[in-house]
Amino acid sequence: MSVRFFENRPCLSFLVVLAFGFFPGISVVADSPGDWPQWRGPARDGKSTETGLLKKWPEDGPKLVWKAEGVGMGYSSFAIKGGRLYTMGSVKSEEKLHAFELATGKLLWSVKIGEHFKSGR
Repeated sequence: MSVRFFENRPCLSFLVVLAFGFFPGISVVADSPGDWPQWRGPARDGKSTETGLLKKWPEDGPKLVWKAEGVGMGYSSFAIKGGRLYTMGSVKSEEKLHAFELATGKLLWSVKIGEHFKSGR
């Protein structure tokens, strides 16, 4: 795409400058080591960069830290960012997004994001 393409499109030029000016700053913000901000983790590869993890699981499995009830049925994975855990679920006739305090499991908020999803099958 040549520079000439933008000459007669001041609005488009402004948007391109705006995008390149703001978005790189957002993407370089580092996640803290415990963050898992998207599906399959920070690098989308399912690998954690945490150190000091168990080499072998205990026979009875890892210790349960907390569990939440009433978040509904769903297929959402979890995202962890800034000490909060986010997930989605279908509660009654509504799809909801939930935020929990990571350390305690306390429900911080829950918001309706739509009607209950109905499969096309």
